[in-house]
Amino acid sequence: MARWWRGALVALAMAAPARGEPLGLAEALALAEGQHERAELAREAVAAAEADVDAAFAAVLPRLALQATGRLNDREVQVGDRTLQALVSANAALVLEARLFEGRALPLVDAAEGRVEAARLQSRFAIRELAFAVADAWYAAVIGTRLREAAERSINTAAENLEVVQARREVGKALVVDEARAELRVVQARESLTRAANVEASTRDLVGVLIGTEAPEAFAEPPAVAEPGADEAARERLDVEAQRVLARTAEALADAGWMAWLPSVLARGTASVTTEGGFGGQQTASALFLVVEWALYDAGRSARDEQDAVRARQAALQASLQDREARYAVRQARRDLDTVHATGETAEQTLILARETRTQVLARYRAGRATALELVEAEDTLRQAELDRIARTLELYRARLALFRALGLDPLGKEVVDP
Repeated sequence: MARWWRGALVALAMAAPARGEPLGLAEALALAEGQHERAELAREAVAAAEADVDAAFAAVLPRLALQATGRLNDREVQVGDRTLQALVSANAALVLEARLFEGRALPLVDAAEGRVEAARLQSRFAIRELAFAVADAWYAAVIGTRLREAAERSINTAAENLEVVQARREVGKALVVDEARAELRVVQARESLTRAANVEASTRDLVGVLIGTEAPEAFAEPPAVAEPGADEAARERLDVEAQRVLARTAEALADAGWMAWLPSVLARGTASVTTEGGFGGQQTASALFLVVEWALYDAGRSARDEQDAVRARQAALQASLQDREARYAVRQARRDLDTVHATGETAEQTLILARETRTQVLARYRAGRATALELVEAEDTLRQAELDRIARTLELYRARLALFRALGLDPLGKEVVDP
């Protein structure tokens, strides 16, 4: 199932919009999950944890070995015409060992399996974090485009003001300094456009890095996203649940420390061939052994038990801390979103008022009832109001993302259905 889902992501990434077509947020998220290295590393972490389980099982699995030895004796021993010990001899043996019981290995296998479960949760969390990073960069790129468009409008406004000042100066109703000030506003507007274009290019480039492609040339309009209600409960955070699994695994490993005191039971079968026949003249032999080993004293055992106990306490504390921080993140994200809504409404009203003021001042200036300084101030106020409104829009997008992340939703505000 996991392979099918991964293949679907890659197929969706390959079917992404061609260069030049607007890139939507959902498409950007699919591209990142399907082909970004961070997503691939998260999946490889699960594979590594599964390999650790196989390594832990190796302690209790049968072992087949071929042994060969050569020996140079200090003398040759003969009895009559039979050689009991040759000066040079060789021996080969096939050994099959099977551990019937290994108390020290069983808790390690259980712990490795617990870490696999935690790795899967952490992998999903890492991919989710990548999705939120992509969404943040995508919204920033959209806002970067709006900043560039606002800068272009500022140039048009400054150029319009310059034309009005020049027309008034030709009829002797404006001063040279007024024209110089209007020309300076045009130059400043061009500088702002250069800065805004660089911001737009940087944000687009960042989106390209996060989705594993070249920087997109255009972005679709932000999707309509429903904000969670005040009573919306948080989902189980993947990072919190992963830490809880690690805490339970560490506690179980510490509790199972007594199993290291149990004896080990080993069955061994051998089949050998030798160049020395001995008294019986038999050059082949086979045997079956049952080995019971009971370690009566191990100086490092108590230290290992204490290490397991400390790790268990640390994991439990970390799980408690992450759970508390996750609940705090939900409360703070809601407060931040309320604040952004309030500041956004203020910015919108300020922009409307600034536009009306600039229109009125321009009309009064054309009629000779306002000064050039009043026109410049109205222009500056309009430009700042528009920039503030754009900035508040980005804050709103990011506040929503923070709330979605805290609630355990995806960047589109939807509950994640695991494949």
